[in-house]
Amino acid sequence: MALALLIRAPLRPVPRMHGPRLVRIPSARVDAMTVALDERRIALVRHDGGWDVDGAPATPAVADAARDLLDALATLRALDAFRAGDAARFGLAPPRGSVLVRAGAREDRLVIGGLTAGGDGVYARRGDERRVLRVGTGLLSAIERFFYAARPR
Repeated sequence: MALALLIRAPLRPVPRMHGPRLVRIPSARVDAMTVALDERRIALVRHDGGWDVDGAPATPAVADAARDLLDALATLRALDAFRAGDAARFGLAPPRGSVLVRAGAREDRLVIGGLTAGGDGVYARRGDERRVLRVGTGLLSAIERFFYAARPR
């Protein structure tokens, strides 16, 4: 028993995600964002006092959800990236949705495709890149939370 207390378990390094970023623009620099998924679409524009949603001032809940979505886009990384010939196999032709973020003249577009076979990820593509990204479903959760906060009450 005493021997078990003296021996420590081997230290395992925490794996770091090294996959490509989904969006290259830092969230604090984004001044406009358009989010579309399935039949829903919302356009946001940032100004000094906060956000405008489809031309009207955003509620605090929508502003918080927009910030959370931007933070998710800025921090999430692809789990895998590969070249794919047939975009339709991944739900990218036509895509299920997209997220467009702008900072001044610079813009990043993320096209969202279908779920992976195991349902634990979603396929995506940045802009017009040929490479397909496999992203965790946390991306879809962040987008759904955003649409839930922005729904009319």
